Amino acid sequence: MATHGYYCCVDGCHVNSRDTLAFFRFPKNFERCSQWKRILGFVGDHKYANLSAEEAYTRIRICTNHFDERSYTSSRKRLVNTAIPKLPTLNASDVQGNKMQSPKPDYPSRIKCTNASVQTNIQQDNID
Repeated sequence: MATHGYYCCVDGCHVNSRDTLAFFRFPKNFERCSQWKRILGFVGDHKYANLSAEEAYTRIRICTNHFDERSYTSSRKRLVNTAIPKLPTLNASDVQGNKMQSPKPDYPSRIKCTNASVQTNIQQDNID
């Protein structure tokens, strides 16, 4: 029987379940799931944009590379309820050297936002 591994859902991330990193599910809560999708750019015509919170929870995973130290419980095995993902910081050499090429060859990389725009969105979300 074939086993199917996980790929990190973040566009341009090459991590899969054969690596030694942990993977996390999306939140089942609609508001938190929507926030994660906005932060990660899963909007508009993105292939994950129209997933419900339950579908996102079931179908996609995100690797530990996209969370900072404050996102984990003391055991580092679970995310705290307030954890929000972050995107990697891209620089010109990463893009020009194709280091951020998608692990799924039929789906091009769509990273459109920077950490600065993510932080602005997060601050605005907390104000509202």
